[in-house]
This record gives sequence, C-alpha cells and structure tokens, in this order.
Amino acid sequence: MSWLVAPELLAQFALWQLALGFGVLLAGQGLGHALVRDFHELSVPEQQQLLAQLFIVALVLGGLIAVVMFALTAPMVSIFSGFSPPSAIWFMLPILMIMQWGTSFLRLSQLARAFALMQIGGRVVWLLLLLAMWWFSNGQGLRSAQQLLTLWFVAELLNTAVLLWLIRTQLSQAFALRRDWFAAVWRQRFGAMLTYARPLLLSEGLYWAMGALGAVLLTAWHGLSSMAIYAMAVAVGSVGSMAGQVFNTVWLPEVYKSYQSSGELPWLPRRALQLTLLALCFVVVAALASVVLWWVLPASYEQVPYLVAATALKPILMALQRVSAIGIELRRVTWVSPLAMVSGLALQLFFAWWLIPVYAAAGAIVSLLLGALVFWTVKTVMASILWQPIGASKIISLVWFAAGLACFVALSSV
Repeated sequence: MSWLVAPELLAQFALWQLALGFGVLLAGQGLGHALVRDFHELSVPEQQQLLAQLFIVALVLGGLIAVVMFALTAPMVSIFSGFSPPSAIWFMLPILMIMQWGTSFLRLSQLARAFALMQIGGRVVWLLLLLAMWWFSNGQGLRSAQQLLTLWFVAELLNTAVLLWLIRTQLSQAFALRRDWFAAVWRQRFGAMLTYARPLLLSEGLYWAMGALGAVLLTAWHGLSSMAIYAMAVAVGSVGSMAGQVFNTVWLPEVYKSYQSSGELPWLPRRALQLTLLALCFVVVAALASVVLWWVLPASYEQVPYLVAATALKPILMALQRVSAIGIELRRVTWVSPLAMVSGLALQLFFAWWLIPVYAAAGAIVSLLLGALVFWTVKTVMASILWQPIGASKIISLVWFAAGLACFVALSSV
C-alpha cells in the first residue's frame, strides 16, 4: 500500500478508521470483554445461542448508531474540516460488528484455522483490489481517500460473507432453538454481562482516546505527512496485536478451565515471567527484522523501522495484561481497568504535549507507549494486591527496561 497510495491519503484514511472505531466501540457496549469471560461457562448449545443473540445486538445497535453518526456528520465537518469522514462510512458499522462477534466466536471456540483465515483473508482481498485499481487506472492508483475506503468496504463485505459461511452450521442451530429457551438464556446472561462490561466499556473508550489523542495532535501540529509515518509504523507494529490474539486464543481458555476446576492458579507467577520474556523476545525479533523496511518502503517512510519496537510493544502489553492482571477478570473487579486507563491517558497527554511538537511522529508513538505502559503497570500491581502475588516487581522491571530502549530508539530517529 505504501507504493500504491500517496502518504496523505493513507493518513486521511487512518483518521477515518479511527473515527469508525469509535462507532464500533459504542455498538459493542463492552460485551466483547464479557463474552470472553462468560463463554467458557456455557454449554455448546448455549454458546451458539449467545452468538445468535449478539448477532442481533450487532445489527440493531450498529444500525441505530450508524443513523445517529450519519446525522452528526455535518457538525463534525465544521469542527474537523478536511479530516471528517464521509457520512456513508457509518453504515459499515453493522458489517464490522458482525465481523467482531463472528471472529470472537472462532477464537473462543479455538477454531484456529478459520480465525487465521479471517485475520488474513480480508487484508489479502483488500490488497488485490488495490492492485486491480492500480492496473486498470494505468498506474495512476487511487486519487482520493474515498476510493480507498470503498475498496476496504468491499473487502470487508467479502470477508463477512466467508465468515458467515464458516459458521453457517452454528448459526442455523442457534436460530433454530426454541424461542422460550432463547429468551430465558438472554435474561439470565445478558444482564450479568452488561454489569460486568460497563466498567470495561469505559476503559475501552479511554483506550480509544489514547489512540486518537496522539493522531489528532500530530495531524494538527505537523500535518498529514507526519501522520502517514505514524499510521505506517502503527500498521507494521500491529503484528504484535496479531501475535497477542493468537496468544489469547490459546491462553485464556486454559486459564478459565483451570480456575473453574480448582479455584486457584499456583503456577501463575512462573508462567507470567516466562510469557513476559517470550513477549519481549518477540518485540526484539520484530525490531531486528524491521531493517528490511528500508528496502521495502518508499523513502518517505525511512523513519518507520526505528519506530517498530515501540509500536509492537504497545499491543503486546495489552496481551500481557491477560497474564499479569488475570486476577482482575477472575475476581470480576472490573472497576480497576478504567482507573488504570485514566492513569495511562493522563501520562500520555503530558508526554504528548511535550514530545509531539519536537519529535513529531516519534513523539506521538512514544507518548502512546508510555500511556499503555502505565495502564499495564497499574493494572498488574492492583491484580497482585486484590488477588494473589505474581512476582510483579520482576515482571514490571523487565518490561520498563524494554520500553525504555524502544523509546530511546524511536526518539533517536529524529
């Protein structure tokens, strides 16, 4: 994409995706977190039934929020002139919500091949569509961010169709259940899930704000060219997010099953240290491998390899909290999550205001990493206090040392 799309278009598209992420956040209502917690306590028919119910929620809430955001587009244009997304973008919400619940079902059911296909398939289709557009335009490529958005929407539609085909059996069985049973499980589960999810919805909103803060300030102070570097570095570093998803696919089911059978996890401190070391090794490998980007990316993105360690470590921290702070979820003390996120957001704002004017994209990425680091640290410490000690001081020292190196490398690129 770096060769097929102008940096300014990629930057504008990244901002629009950020706005669309807020709509997905509202439509999800934090239920994705509750689904992960409750899924393994259900029988297989109940799991399928919950999937069907969440599909209905996805369509209804996604549609309603799409209409509301469509109506608010005009005021947003006056506030964010040049950066406000086209009004039609909001009608992607139901499709994105179906993808979210469907891929969650594949991950929680440990259908690894289908889950990997969903993660990779949409990206491959999108790239093929971009290549086709470039070919039929005689090498002119895309001339507007709207065209890029349209191709992305087509790729998501095709990916959703494949997803529905993969889970067609589970869906048909879920929707074939008797209506009274459907309503009974809904009453029993949905209220409890919302109670659990509300604090996490606030935390998720603050997490979205962390991502939006740096992007908005960077664009306002340095323009779309710096935002393009930021967006490319985050996209490359998202390999850490994919690794985290694979990790959660394997890790979480085993943790919940073990906890349900014995009520305690005596092996957690040792496992937490091992997985932290493994995660940091992954970040090191990603940073070393990023040198190939100097030969792969255009010259305008020459700063990106220096930023990969920082952008990869941030999503890795989000995965590590499933280990170091797993007691928060097991004990259902979800108020800790927004408290930790507020701490991280406050520190990020402080460093963003100081670093972005001087270091541009590197400053935005470093401030984002520091905010995520504080969130992870507070949540890890609180989990040790509220549940059981896991050797938090050793783990925190290792992660802070790695984060310090990543920040130094990123800022040295300026």
